[in-house]
Amino acid sequence: MALQSSGAISLNDIHVEAGGSSGSYCTLNDSDIRGLIGKGSGSNMSFNEWYGASAAIDITGIIVAGGAGGNSGGGGAGGLRTFSRNTMTSGQYITVSIGGGGTGGRYNVPTNGGGSSVGGYVSSSCTGGGHGGTTSGWAYSPSSTNPQNGGSGGGGGRNHYIRGTGSSGQGNNGGYGSQTFAYGAGGGGGKNGSCGNGSSSVSGNGGSAYSWGLGSYAGGGGGATPTTSGGSGGGGGATGGASVTAGNASANSGSGGGGGENVNMYGSYYGRGGSGGSGVCVIRYAGGTKASGGSISSSGGYTYHTFTGSGTFTVS
Repeated sequence: MALQSSGAISLNDIHVEAGGSSGSYCTLNDSDIRGLIGKGSGSNMSFNEWYGASAAIDITGIIVAGGAGGNSGGGGAGGLRTFSRNTMTSGQYITVSIGGGGTGGRYNVPTNGGGSSVGGYVSSSCTGGGHGGTTSGWAYSPSSTNPQNGGSGGGGGRNHYIRGTGSSGQGNNGGYGSQTFAYGAGGGGGKNGSCGNGSSSVSGNGGSAYSWGLGSYAGGGGGATPTTSGGSGGGGGATGGASVTAGNASANSGSGGGGGENVNMYGSYYGRGGSGGSGVCVIRYAGGTKASGGSISSSGGYTYHTFTGSGTFTVS
């Protein structure tokens, strides 16, 4: 229960709100008491600053799955969901599991990104991005040529009018490849917008990333073929398409890798695409630090807990 908003307020009232026992020894400079109003040790403080203060916190957050590898078509971004919970109190927790980024198609079939999830006092999960596709043909199996579905779908490859589809509420579809030999590949889907289709002169751009808190996440990788201009990455650490070998998406971005040159190896076509970025979880609340877990930072009156791997957020 929050402290009163007016009238007399005692140090004992504040101590109890912070989780202490009534009547036990305390000072205004104790970390739990200062933490109610986000004050540092030794700061000047007055009792009216604790009006309305509460040990409970209202949290919001994002959970992002791993982005997929590019092929010729760009890799799709990992699914992204937002979540929230009000009045979390001491000891309540959120478990975090982070998915890895998918590998790019460098002489191999690329892979989808891994799923991420949160549990405990909040429950949400999202699906890894779908990898990009490559050149179609009767000799090549769909598992190596087709773009895949995912949080956001992968882009279709050169000469392949197909795309991967995104998951509702998590991301968007990939772009179509152009159904003509040597024409452009599609971009991978991103969380915040549609991506481009391949055409006679360019490959598709990746779908745009989602801006939240301290950064941008879950952009789609750009498509590429050797005979067209490579599509741009969709932001948030996603990489653009390249005429030879595409770069990898940024770690802990959930973004897709760019597409690269098609190469015929061992009877199948592969694109020299980049790998997708691993997933991430970010939790924030107003005021000073009132919980543990992840990498802790502050900006704009909020405290942020960033998880780049599995861990637990626990209210102090």
